[in-house]
Amino acid sequence: MLFGKNKIKGFIKGALGVQFSGLKREGYISLSDNDFGFYGGGGGGVMFDVSDKIFINAEYEIAWMSNSYYKDGWLNSAMGGIGFRF
Repeated sequence: MLFGKNKIKGFIKGALGVQFSGLKREGYISLSDNDFGFYGGGGGGVMFDVSDKIFINAEYEIAWMSNSYYKDGWLNSAMGGIGFRF
């Protein structure tokens, strides 16, 4: 959901889905495993319109990830990027 009509806009978002995890260890004891679980969270950020076709964004997201065999926990992400409108 976007807020604002100027060059700078704020947004909030939600995330709901499934995540896949993989583990591989090599050494004296080698092992590998794969698992999947729930992924859900939310975030927010800002977008700055450089032109009508190019924008820059920055955002933060926090989410809960569950795994049946690994440790459940919180995931924090800070992201930035450049976008293009076609």
